[in-house]
Formats: sequence, C-alpha cells, structure tokens
Amino acid sequence: LIPACGVLAATAPRLTTTLLTGRDDIPGMLLRGEVDAAVIAQSGPLDPDLRAVELATWTRGVYARRDRPVAETERCVVVGSPSDQLDDGWPAGRERQIVAWAPDEHAALELCAHSDLVTVAFDAVARTCRQPERWMRLRSPEIPARALYLVSRRAVGRHRRTDALVDAIKRASEAVSSLPLAQHVVADDKP
Repeated sequence: LIPACGVLAATAPRLTTTLLTGRDDIPGMLLRGEVDAAVIAQSGPLDPDLRAVELATWTRGVYARRDRPVAETERCVVVGSPSDQLDDGWPAGRERQIVAWAPDEHAALELCAHSDLVTVAFDAVARTCRQPERWMRLRSPEIPARALYLVSRRAVGRHRRTDALVDAIKRASEAVSSLPLAQHVVADDKP
C-alpha cells in the first residue's frame, strides 16, 4: 500500500491518503465518508452502497529464524490480539501453541528472527523487511494464499477521485504481488 501512496501523491496531489490498520468499522467509515477506500483481507456481504474489487492474491507462508531447530508442535507468534478472531490460514489439523501476539507481520517476523517462534506472513511483507536473510520460509505447513479486496463507496456517475485511488492501489498491489520470492527466503524445515 505504501507504493500506492507514492503513485497517488504524483497523480492526485489534492488527495490525502491515510493508512489505518486494525479498524473494525470500515463499512461505517466508508458510508459516512470518513474514508474513500479501504483494503481488506476478507470480503463478505457488503452494504449495497459499497463495492469490492479484488486487488490481488498474495501468497503466504510460515516463517522462522534460519537456524531454528524443527519442532513437533510449533510455537507461534500470531498477528492481532487475543480478542481477534484468528484466521491466518494455519491448517486446522496441524498443532501449534500460540505464545505471543504482534501488532503486524513486520513485528511478528522480527520476533521470530530473535527466537524459536514461527509466524504466518504474506510473502510480499517478508520480502520488504530489513535483513530477510535472518529467517526462512518453511515448506510445511502450506498456508493458502489470500485475496485482498479494495472496498469503496458506489458513486453516481464517474467519481474521479475515488477511481484514481482505486486504480493507484490496484496497480501498486499487482506490482508487489507479482514479485518472485527471493531464493534466500525459501528453505526446507528439515534439519
């Protein structure tokens, strides 16, 4: 999303971009006009005055410190808070112990780089972290990719400001999601 902000600054200088995370009332904020668009990871039933466009499908994986020993039951740091509904793609049949919570994937990856914990992260996020050579992407368990959606208000006629925002975020998201994984990030989880 940060690259989209740069595109917006160049193409729509009168548009102000604000990045918010962890907000529960995204539909209400959109309907009240507090925000023009929002990127969400789950698209469910929407108010008829809102529209959702799939931005991209981002791959995810389980990441761990490079020299971490393999564990039978993974000890995990999870993104969010204990009160959040957990949906990070971890397979239901694969045991794990949640021992820590982090506010975002960058923080979770950083914690894994300094401990024996693992975390689920978008591959695109792992690529953007400082010193990605400190961790590896485990081949198992496999985590399903997740679609990202851009939600905005429906407008009567063409709404150039919102359309510019939607187009810029979509272009940046597609560019980031199409980058290949760096070889030093993918590794076996076998000793």
